[in-house]
Amino acid sequence: MNYAIQPFRTAVFGVVLCAGLPLLGQAPEVADWKVAAPSNAVQLAAVDRVMENEVKLSFKNTAEKTVVEFRVFRPSGIGADENGTGLDAFTSGTGSIAHGAMMPVTFSEKDSGGNPTSRSLRIAAVVYSDGTAVGDGKVLEEIEDEMVGAALEIRRDADILATSPDPSAAGIDAAVERIGRTVPSSVEEAVNAVNGIALTGIPQIDVDARVNHRGSGFLIGVNRARQMVLLDLDLAKSSAAMNADMGSEAYRQRLKDLQSRVLADLAGKWTATSASQAQTLRALLGVSEAGN
Repeated sequence: MNYAIQPFRTAVFGVVLCAGLPLLGQAPEVADWKVAAPSNAVQLAAVDRVMENEVKLSFKNTAEKTVVEFRVFRPSGIGADENGTGLDAFTSGTGSIAHGAMMPVTFSEKDSGGNPTSRSLRIAAVVYSDGTAVGDGKVLEEIEDEMVGAALEIRRDADILATSPDPSAAGIDAAVERIGRTVPSSVEEAVNAVNGIALTGIPQIDVDARVNHRGSGFLIGVNRARQMVLLDLDLAKSSAAMNADMGSEAYRQRLKDLQSRVLADLAGKWTATSASQAQTLRALLGVSEAGN
């Protein structure tokens, strides 16, 4: 694990109004927020109201690296646990944040009781595409569990798609059955689903060791990954059904040609995502490349 566990600095952006709570009807401002974050990681750059009781916080990536995972937490009420949100570009393979780019997250301005929520934020963890990370050790461990679970499920699903030759609706249904129409309901079920799956460039002994010491985030990672692949398959099947009788003969033939490659294209997409995930994990886990 290539973690840099740093003390958190608190940046106070201007004057905090009403002990950290906004005046009724006032537009949100960066100046109203307190942010505790690892040094040289992210900076709160903008605050915008997107709904009556919701604000979008835009954090700028100030590190000379690309962010693939990011977690920000805020107290949900007096004496309550923190609630959090963030970025999940690792699992999807898209949406990573380059140096200088923005990471938007959304929080409610009121709790379940209708009371104004705290304007204090804690940047708990930031994970970069090169496998380095900064932040709270416990949160980083949870993120690592999610990443390992997601990477194994993506690899599993990509392999299933690559060996599913029938691009018809029935063929897509068969691929879905092999993947699993529902997500695992327990960590044990998730582990059984990905048992023996290999990740490119990572020795299997290291993969197995990490799975054997998984935490609560492992199930989340497996489930998120499977849901995204199943969504792709559902969209592919729906698109074929909706467009089958539309347009000219040439247009319908074009759709048939596209449909004939749909599973192969999805296999290629998720295989590429798996390779990128393995590269990041190899550095994060601190293991030598398989065969070296």
